[in-house]
Amino acid sequence: MKKAMNALDIYACLTEVRKLLHGARVLNVYGIDHKLFMFKVRRPGDEPRLLVVEPASRLHMTRFSYKMPKIPPPLVMGFRKYLRGGRIVEVRQVGFDRIVEVVIERGGERYRVIAELLPRGVIALCDEGGLILHLSESREMRDRVLKRGVVYSYPPLNETKPWELSAQEVLERLKAGRDVVRGIVRGLKLPGEVAEEICYRVGLAKNTPPDILSLNDASRIVSSLLEIAREAERSHGYIVYEGERPITVTPFKPTMLSTTYRVEEYSSFNEALDEYFTTLSSKGLVERNLKHVERDIERIKAAISRQRELINKYVEKAVVYKAQADAIMGELGLLNEFIECVRREASRLGDWEQAAITCSSRLGLHFTGVESDKRLVRLVLGEHEVVIDTRLTAYENAAKYYEKYKKFKKKARRGEEALKELKDKLTELVKEAEVRRTSLAATVRRREWYERYHWLITSDGLLAVGGMDASQNERVVKKYLSDNDIFIHAEIRGGSAVVLKVGGRIPSERSLKEAAYLAACYSKAWKAGYSSVEVYWVWGSQVSKSPPPGHYLPKGAFIIKGEKNKLGLIPLRLALGIARVGDDVKVIVGPEDLVSSKTRWYVVIVPGDLSASEVAKKIKSLLYAMVPDELKPIVSSIEEGEILKRIPGPSKILHRREELH
Repeated sequence: MKKAMNALDIYACLTEVRKLLHGARVLNVYGIDHKLFMFKVRRPGDEPRLLVVEPASRLHMTRFSYKMPKIPPPLVMGFRKYLRGGRIVEVRQVGFDRIVEVVIERGGERYRVIAELLPRGVIALCDEGGLILHLSESREMRDRVLKRGVVYSYPPLNETKPWELSAQEVLERLKAGRDVVRGIVRGLKLPGEVAEEICYRVGLAKNTPPDILSLNDASRIVSSLLEIAREAERSHGYIVYEGERPITVTPFKPTMLSTTYRVEEYSSFNEALDEYFTTLSSKGLVERNLKHVERDIERIKAAISRQRELINKYVEKAVVYKAQADAIMGELGLLNEFIECVRREASRLGDWEQAAITCSSRLGLHFTGVESDKRLVRLVLGEHEVVIDTRLTAYENAAKYYEKYKKFKKKARRGEEALKELKDKLTELVKEAEVRRTSLAATVRRREWYERYHWLITSDGLLAVGGMDASQNERVVKKYLSDNDIFIHAEIRGGSAVVLKVGGRIPSERSLKEAAYLAACYSKAWKAGYSSVEVYWVWGSQVSKSPPPGHYLPKGAFIIKGEKNKLGLIPLRLALGIARVGDDVKVIVGPEDLVSSKTRWYVVIVPGDLSASEVAKKIKSLLYAMVPDELKPIVSSIEEGEILKRIPGPSKILHRREELH
């Protein structure tokens, strides 16, 4: 499984990401788990984006949301001090290596964020001259020292893009390996997956010795390299799966791997990187945080196994001692006669063993020997061998065996109690691990593009999105409303501009009314305390941003041409809950019929007197109480702010059954 981006991945990623970062403002810096750093950035007129950097592993934009720690690590605070509010002026790959440098200008000063994706790589914040201001980890290596207060120095770099070499240079460099595939890796500084793909494309066996390659072979390798580089510049991405397990991500079509594995194509390499590495990183986060719990689980399992073995031994011994005692009790008369006989004969002969042999023979008992203390005689009674102490009566001998039986039966019972305690502890640990696993998995959540807006998916599976303010209204209409989509708005000045994506199809009345709830509830009618508001819809082709001559349209306002289609009065009554959407759990809103068809865990709100922040806090608490234990960590991980932005204004919560229905 690929664990880190290589130089070609970085080259391809920056081809795309550079356009998204150049000129963007750094809004904030975050850090998670001391290994993951995020830069929240926004270009003028665009939505905020997250650049994720994991030293020694990856760098890309992400559409996943992360639960940030309440108290940022000191390193993050240091980055914020210098970078927040700054403007990104340059993003570059250093040489053709696994190092990315982002130059940020703030207050007339320039700062360099250097992200090393090399093994044991760091992330460093330097001033323009290279002095290290902050650093993820100090390093003292043979060729350089990295610590605060010293000038940053690069490791030995690969400066040349291999596809810019001549065929002759390539031919010479291939001799760095004992076969062609190793020659490409060592001589051209390319990763193994690229080397194998080149060999496959040019039809060269991987184990071909470089010495027998011709200049024509080298030319074919250069051509293949150029082809792969051009594919990387197209910024398409490919994730390769072994079954359901992702094993690598590439910016070129992995034709060799596609003969054996499933390959999923993405229109954006950045998206492919995000999907692949976020999944990998989330798994690593869970593994790191569960390591000691899982160690305890294995320790308890081993203790349970040992305890079971011990209990079995106790039970076996108790069974044997009980059988021996019963055997003696079954022959009390005969054994008492034997004991008296042995005592008499031993007194006459002066030899206990000979006395036992004589008496057992006389009474028809099966004698097998004596113990070291000659007064202890071994006899077989039925199926059981017993040791008879000739100094005691037969009953007293039986009583000794019964005592041993009781002793081991008691040990077995105590062992069962200890086993139950171990099992209970194991159950607790397994539950704790599952809760932690769920909670940690919920730390990283996939965010679809539409989650930046008000949104819902109708009963017919149609997506409706609406702006949260005038700027978003402008953006929603400009980016997502085509002529054959539907525009929905409340008949009141000030409200969410809602786009229902229908692609020219005539939607059902039900879908139209469900989408209309976004327009109604997220309008000024809610804050005004109305119980309902009129809503209309038109085709996208009827919406214009061009005012009549001499007039001005404020941000978020539109001209509607032609006739409006009335949807009637829409109640200001909004259901809000949590539901599974694909592989994730999301906060959903909409009319109660729609939300209740997707989840059992929701509340209904109407305009009221409680502030939106108070309502968000109460809703989170109510949802937490509603859901089963396995979902509580997910609800706990949901930020109140995520609920808050779904609340239209001052509200009243309806959550009693009689109020809901």
